[in-house]
Amino acid sequence: MKAYDEAMYWMRNDEWFTVNREKDCFELTDAAPPRAVESFRMYLLRNDLPVSDAVRPSERKVMTD
Repeated sequence: MKAYDEAMYWMRNDEWFTVNREKDCFELTDAAPPRAVESFRMYLLRNDLPVSDAVRPSERKVMTD
């Protein structure tokens, strides 16, 4: 598999990601397997986007005041 193909692996299954139209970005779902999470990190790095966004919803820290 080519490096570009691996960076796009996370898009192979519609259950692994959603489109957040408010933020105009892709987000992973809890259904994303570890390989898809790593692939999403690669995608974010190659597109100069925040790598901290490469987490499943259940792994996100809840911000509290």
